[in-house]
Amino acid sequence: MSKKDNNGIIKDKTYKELDSYAKEHGKTMKEVVLSDEHLENVTAILYKHLPKIIQWSQKKETFQNAFKMKREEFAAHLPE
Repeated sequence: MSKKDNNGIIKDKTYKELDSYAKEHGKTMKEVVLSDEHLENVTAILYKHLPKIIQWSQKKETFQNAFKMKREEFAAHLPE
């Protein structure tokens, strides 16, 4: 899911922002992704980093509803 440079440092902005958000709330990324309490903030982070063409064609609410149905699949790719 994340892009790493030769030193193993994560460069992906979305990953970094989601990780920072999770740490700020004392949880793992997997916990915040699967939590209804954090759903709006998590989808806002993800939506912000989507390509503009997708943002233009899909409203944030539509993305949030789709993500809610598929978030377990997304969470399966996150570290513990």
